[in-house]
Amino acid sequence: MMKLPAVNSSLNFLTACLLSVSGIAVVLLFFSRGTSDMDVYWLKWLELARSLGPVDAYAAADSDYPPLTMAILWLGERILSSVTTDAIIQIKLLLLFALAAGTGLYWYLSRHALLTAVFLASQVIGAIGLAYLDIFAGLWILAAALLLMRGHSEGFVILFACAMLTKWQPLIMAPVVALYLLRVKNIRQITPLLIWLTVFLGVVYLFDTEQVLAAWLKLQQAINGSNFNACALGLQGMLDSLAKICAMFSTILLNDEIQIQNFYQTVDNFTLINTGILSSARLWISNIFFTSFFICTLWGFIRGDRKIDDLLRCSVQVYVIYFIFRHGVHENHLYLPALLALILAARQRAYLRDAVILNLLHNLNIIYFFGINGTSPGDSWVSPSDSLTLPLSVFYCIWLLLLWKRWLLPVPASHHQPAQINST
Repeated sequence: MMKLPAVNSSLNFLTACLLSVSGIAVVLLFFSRGTSDMDVYWLKWLELARSLGPVDAYAAADSDYPPLTMAILWLGERILSSVTTDAIIQIKLLLLFALAAGTGLYWYLSRHALLTAVFLASQVIGAIGLAYLDIFAGLWILAAALLLMRGHSEGFVILFACAMLTKWQPLIMAPVVALYLLRVKNIRQITPLLIWLTVFLGVVYLFDTEQVLAAWLKLQQAINGSNFNACALGLQGMLDSLAKICAMFSTILLNDEIQIQNFYQTVDNFTLINTGILSSARLWISNIFFTSFFICTLWGFIRGDRKIDDLLRCSVQVYVIYFIFRHGVHENHLYLPALLALILAARQRAYLRDAVILNLLHNLNIIYFFGINGTSPGDSWVSPSDSLTLPLSVFYCIWLLLLWKRWLLPVPASHHQPAQINST
């Protein structure tokens, strides 16, 4: 017992360090432009929203994003226009507000200062440095989880529908959410599921049903000629790196220039979807692995108790499987599983180590390709060469698969940490 004050002092010091570093990072990164998405998408959408309003702007943008992202940018511009007319500053202020609100929500959910400091530190580079808009969906997820823990299923499904309509990635955990809502035997308790569908379809209809559905289908389809990988350190990144390394060695092993060019063309086709036999086989095999692991995860969820912790745990699992096996995965697509893992860790400390590592891996992936302020891969402080991407991707795949395996079953009852908020 005599050691407890020293332990608490160390934890308080660590909390203070994380909060200080996060605050300094926010100040230093606030005026960065972020990734190229700022110029290619966000600024153009903000201008469209300013001139046309959110509904017409969404139709004019022809975006592959759900509509509430446009609505949030429009609302932010209307509120912040009296503060500044600089579009980049408006977006950064909106992201800063989302970061502050998310940190407040997570503290209220966890009631733990160190965990809240970890949450804040995990969000700063993505939200402020690189100007990813994931935190908008993350806010909905945090608020939805909080309402669910307090027993408000109806509020949970409304906010989860908003998350799905802000970023498309929440669709990945939608089957788990549906199975969770269908666990009840009383037909009157199916009401939250009906509310979810009503809110979802209502917003989709308000903006443009055909455009919203077309955007989601476009993202889920394997578009011929598109890249298998989009800067994610998963299986597709590993295969791309391996193929490019083989192409590099071909210049040494092959003497004929035509043979070298043909080999390079073969490798290039291998990295693009449905551009040859090898490419088609790669797509099919990847989809088989993804579908098989996904079904196994859902089956394990169905056979379990289907409580809130199981919902969070299995949602992380399906995201992990998506990140490893699916095509078209981007560098920031570990954001939501990392967030969900932190929410679970706030309820059960047995998941804390995995949650922290998952957040570190998420941040490493985005920093590896775009630095801390959105520099292009060629200008990044660590060049993402294929010789380094290959071992990193192997490590990611192995660790994430082991995480999936560990989380197939809930932690033993002796490891449970009492939740701060009553749950069902």
